Amino acid sequence: MRLATTIGMGALLLAGAVHAQETTTKTEKTTSQTDATGLVGNYELISGEDAGKTVPEDHIKGSTVRITADTIVVVDKADKEVYVASYKIDSKTKPYKITMTETGGPRGRKGEKAMGLIEPDGDTVRLVYAYEGGIVPTEFKTRAGGKQLMFTMKRKPGE
Repeated sequence: MRLATTIGMGALLLAGAVHAQETTTKTEKTTSQTDATGLVGNYELISGEDAGKTVPEDHIKGSTVRITADTIVVVDKADKEVYVASYKIDSKTKPYKITMTETGGPRGRKGEKAMGLIEPDGDTVRLVYAYEGGIVPTEFKTRAGGKQLMFTMKRKPGE
């Protein structure tokens, strides 16, 4: 009986170790697959443009952006979420095309879509987009009346 119990426990431990190895491998694959664009990370906003005009530095200074495999969260200098969206990337094009769907934040526009372009370049990411009903940008600049915004972000040190 003791031998059967010992063999059973050994088999369970071995199965657990194999499962842990498989889980780690799956997690590594998922992380590398979902970050194939190189966008996942934490960023500081360094500049912005709204409808063809520069966003004043005091409006963006201290704001951060967190990009995960499927969400973008913008937090202001008071540490409040101001924009939360899920997103999809079309990485077949350069720059990438992005579609964001608002899921939270104080604007109360859950479900509103924004479409545009996003381009990682080393530690810098540029993002330009149009709110729903706006003119979807085809380059990294905004124009008056287009309901467009553009931001440049720099990866936080140590990321």
